[in-house]
Amino acid sequence: MLEPSPTEQYHQQRTRSHLARVRWMNGFSQSDLGAAAGVSRRAIAAYERGEYKPRLLTATKLARALGLDDPRVLFPELLEEASP
Repeated sequence: MLEPSPTEQYHQQRTRSHLARVRWMNGFSQSDLGAAAGVSRRAIAAYERGEYKPRLLTATKLARALGLDDPRVLFPELLEEASP
């Protein structure tokens, strides 16, 4: 299995800490956020640990549930994936 690049490692670390922090600051449990965004609590936990990246639609639903307009605030790698 290939090791993640330094950029991927950075985004994984940022995602796992940032998503959990924003969720906590908004008073959501993992279950609450999952219900609001239409995903499972286990998926939220996996995103927070950096094990998986959500698809754009899921990231958008998560961001909106947390009162954010742009999912790239939570998942900056979405910007890089959209770049040519």
